[in-house]
Amino acid sequence: MLLSPSGTSVPGPPKTEMTSHLAQTLTGHGGFSQYLHRFKLKDSPYCACDPAKIQDVLHVLEECPMFLRERGTGNGDWRHCREGSFQQY
Repeated sequence: MLLSPSGTSVPGPPKTEMTSHLAQTLTGHGGFSQYLHRFKLKDSPYCACDPAKIQDVLHVLEECPMFLRERGTGNGDWRHCREGSFQQY
């Protein structure tokens, strides 16, 4: 449970086990074209879905059609990570 600004308790993010893939996603240090391009491991930082879109964490999690199946139902459970309230349990 977390405390709201008014002092009442509110449900926190779901308990999530930290894995290497989750850590790479949270830090942006995974196999994303933008990251790999920095180290000359990819020729371009752009995504294969659209040559105008940089493939970074937010692109993959929010909009890339190539990762639609991996995003599942799109219920947004990962958004607590983006908003800075991710907690390791």
